Amino acid sequence: MKALLPIEERPRVDSLPSDQVRLLLHTMRLHRSLLEAAHQDAKRLAVDGVHPCYLIDYQLLHRFIYDQGRTLESLVEFWYLLEQQDITLIVGHGTFIEVLHRVQRSTKIHLPRVAGIESYEHFVDRLGVLSSFYDFNELLDTLIRKDRHHARAIKRLADVLQRKNIEYIWDLGARAGETLLDQQTYVNALDVLSSIRPSRKSVYPNAADAMNIADVAGLRSMSERGAYPGYCFMLTDTRPLLDERNWARDPHMDRTGYPSAVSRTPVAAIYSHLILPSDGATAGQVADNTVRLMYDAAEIEKELRSSAGYRGPISMGNDRWEDIAAEGRITPELIQQLGLLSRFVGDPVIAETQRMYDNSRRAMAIWSAQYGDRQAVESPLRLFDVILSLSRVLGQQDRPLSDLASFWQSVIERSADHAGDWWTLTYQRKGEGPDGVPYLEVERHRDFAIVRWPSSASLENVLAAFAAIFARHGIKHVVLLLGMECDVIKFDAELPVTPDEFQAGIREAEDGFARDGLGKPLWIRMNAEPFDLYADLFPSQPGLDPVLGICGTGLDFLHIRELYQATAQRFLFDSWFDAVLADAARDEWRP
Repeated sequence: MKALLPIEERPRVDSLPSDQVRLLLHTMRLHRSLLEAAHQDAKRLAVDGVHPCYLIDYQLLHRFIYDQGRTLESLVEFWYLLEQQDITLIVGHGTFIEVLHRVQRSTKIHLPRVAGIESYEHFVDRLGVLSSFYDFNELLDTLIRKDRHHARAIKRLADVLQRKNIEYIWDLGARAGETLLDQQTYVNALDVLSSIRPSRKSVYPNAADAMNIADVAGLRSMSERGAYPGYCFMLTDTRPLLDERNWARDPHMDRTGYPSAVSRTPVAAIYSHLILPSDGATAGQVADNTVRLMYDAAEIEKELRSSAGYRGPISMGNDRWEDIAAEGRITPELIQQLGLLSRFVGDPVIAETQRMYDNSRRAMAIWSAQYGDRQAVESPLRLFDVILSLSRVLGQQDRPLSDLASFWQSVIERSADHAGDWWTLTYQRKGEGPDGVPYLEVERHRDFAIVRWPSSASLENVLAAFAAIFARHGIKHVVLLLGMECDVIKFDAELPVTPDEFQAGIREAEDGFARDGLGKPLWIRMNAEPFDLYADLFPSQPGLDPVLGICGTGLDFLHIRELYQATAQRFLFDSWFDAVLADAARDEWRP
C-alpha cells in the first residue's frame, strides 16, 4: 500500500478537474440561451404588460397523448405547463383540424365534417360549423367507446382539451371581434411549406402548420395594438422548418437587434415561467437580474476556459474535496473562481430551473429504458452543492478548516415537525427556505425509522445501489414490487436485477393484460427482513422530485451513506452526512 505524503507535501489544487469543467461549461451555455429568452419576456412584461402565451403544435400534443417522440423529455415539460393555471395554452386553427383529422386516421372512425377541408377557402367556410358542431366531450367519449385500442390516448386528449388554462383561437377572436388568422401569412407560409415538403400525401400537415403560424402572427398583431394581454409563441419540440424572422412580427426584437422567433420549446417556456413575476411591478428588476446572470455565466465560461482543467486532462484521482479543503490545499485563484461560481449556482432561479430540466430528462430516460433505449443523464446539481459548500467554509475564519465536520450547522439547518406518533426531521441548506429541495428527511417512529431524499439516479443505478446494500447483509432474494400506471406487479427476485431483466419482467406481465399495456413504471420497492427500499421512477405530478428511501430498524449509517452517495440528487460531505444522521438519531426525536 502506497504511503500518503505529509499534508505539506501534497499538491495544491488550482483548478476544478476536467470532467467538472466540461459539465459546467455545458451548463453555462444552456442557461445563457434560456436566460436570453426569459430576459426578453421580462422586458415585454415591464414595458408592454404582456405575459408569454403558447399555441400548441399538434405534433407535441400527439406525442404527449401517445407517450412517444424523439425528445421524450419535452413530454414531461409539456405536462408541467398543462398543470400551471397561470400559463395560457391555445388550440389554434391548424391544431384543431389536425386533432380531428388524426383522430379519424388513427381510429378509422369516419368524421364526415372533417372531409373537404383541403384549402384555405374550404377551411374558412366550414370553421364556424366545425367549432360549433363538435362537442369535444361527446365526440371523444364516442371515440373511446368505439375503439378501445386508443382509449388511453383519447382520454388524455380529452383531459388536455378540457383544461381551464386551454383557450381556443376562435373564442379569442370572437371576444376581440376579429378573425385572428392572418390570411396573407397563411398563404405565404403554405407556399413555402409546400415547396419544402411537397411529398406529403395529405394537405393537412402543411395547411395546419401554416394556419398555426398565421394564428401566432395574428395574436402578436393584436398584442402590439394592446388588444390582448399575451405575447404568443408556437409551443413545439421540433426544429422550425422556416426562417422564422419572416413570420415573427416581433418589433421589440427588431429594435434590439436580436433574432426573432415564432416557436419556443417547452423547456424555454418553463424557464421563463419560473423567472417571471406574476405582474409587471417587479418585471424590470427581473429583467435586470437576468442580465446579471447572463454576464456571470459569460464570466464563468471565460474563467473555466482559462483554467488548467480546460487546457489538459486533470483528474481528482483518489482525492476528495472534503479532504482538500480540510488540508488547506485550495489556492487563492481557485477560491476566487469558486466564489464566482457560487454566486451563479446559488441563485434560486438557476437552482430551480436546473432541477426541473434534470428531472424531466431523468424521467424520460427511465421511460425510454423500458424499451431498451438507455440514455445517460448527467446533472450538475451535486457539483452545485460541492461549489456552494466549499465557498461557504472557505469564507469562514472562526475555526480551522481541519475541523471541517463542525461546519455542518453553519451550512445546513434542521426543521422538526411532530405528527403525534412520529417526528419528521428535514435538513436543508440555510437560506433556501421551505420551498428548497432538502438534502434528506428522516421520520423517527417508535420502532423503526425512514430515511429518504430526492434522487437523480437512473434505473440502472437504482437497481445496482439496491443490490449493493442488500449484499452488505448477505441478502440475495427479495420481494420486488413495481408500480405501473395501470397495476402493481410483484416478483420474487434474485439480486442483482439488471435493467434487461427488469424490462423482461414488465413485458412478461404485460402479456395478455391489455393491448395498450401497463403504462409507465412509476415506482419500485424491494422488501427483505432487515429493511425495505423504495424509489420513484416517474413523477406522480410534474415538477415533483423523485424520492428514494430506506425503512427499517437499526439502520447502519455507513450503508445509508453509500446508498445516498450512489443515488441522491444533492451532495453532502461524508462528515456532514454522518453528523446529520447522528443528529436525527438523538433520543429526543424518538416518540
